[in-house]
This record gives sequence, structure tokens and C-alpha cells, in this order.
Amino acid sequence: KYMQLANSTSWRHIWSDIDDSVKHVMQFYDIRLKFDSHKDAMKFNKKYLGLNSEFGDKIKLPGVKYDGADAFAVYAGSKVYSKMMEPYGFQIFCYLFVVDNYFVKLYITCLKEYTPDKFQAYVTETIKRIQALKK
Repeated sequence: KYMQLANSTSWRHIWSDIDDSVKHVMQFYDIRLKFDSHKDAMKFNKKYLGLNSEFGDKIKLPGVKYDGADAFAVYAGSKVYSKMMEPYGFQIFCYLFVVDNYFVKLYITCLKEYTPDKFQAYVTETIKRIQALKK
């Protein structure tokens, strides 16, 4: 609602604050890789999980499931970058999942006091946009 597409390619979408009113998000990257099949996207997710999670700690979200998203997980992001952001009051979340034949990484730098569920609408909207590509 308050974010606009600042830069876009076929695989990376960078969102920015429309009127500087979204004070809780510093960066929001929506990275998507299209594969020939769902199975190939799942294989990629598994093979490169460490790299795509930036080797951050997995955040436990019991019971959190998004319809249409397989292998959904959230990670704290790179320890080095997270430490770098701390003095500024920000933290990093890496949301990784597969929708249809797409691997998705949502990279969000946000205020330290937020939990991953704060961005439920971002995840849901991303899933909807990918599913709409098939129509």
C-alpha cells in the first residue's frame, strides 16, 4: 500500500517508500528465480539454502504457513550485516520459499523491534503476484 516499485528486472524487484511514511522498512528486495518446474525450484532452494539465508539463524514460527508457498522459512540474515545494522536500530529478515516454479527470497531490513509476522502482507502479496503470472 505504501511501497512502490523503485527498480525492477525479470528476477529482482526493489521496493521503496512512496512518501517516506514507512519508517519501519529500510530495504525491501523481492528476488524471484523462475525454473522449468516446481521440483527444480525446490531443488534449488534446498541446494542453496545456506547461501540464500545468508547463513543466518532460522527463526522459529510455529504454525505459520502461507497458502501457495512451499518450504517457507525465515532467517535472521547475515550475522555480519545484522551486526552492522544494530547501531542504527535495524535488523534483517530473509524469507525463503517456493511458489509454483519460482524460488523467492524476500530480503527486508526493518526496525529491531519487529518480528517476522509484521510482514505477513508482503509475503501474501508476493505469493498472489506470482500466482497471477500463470493466469
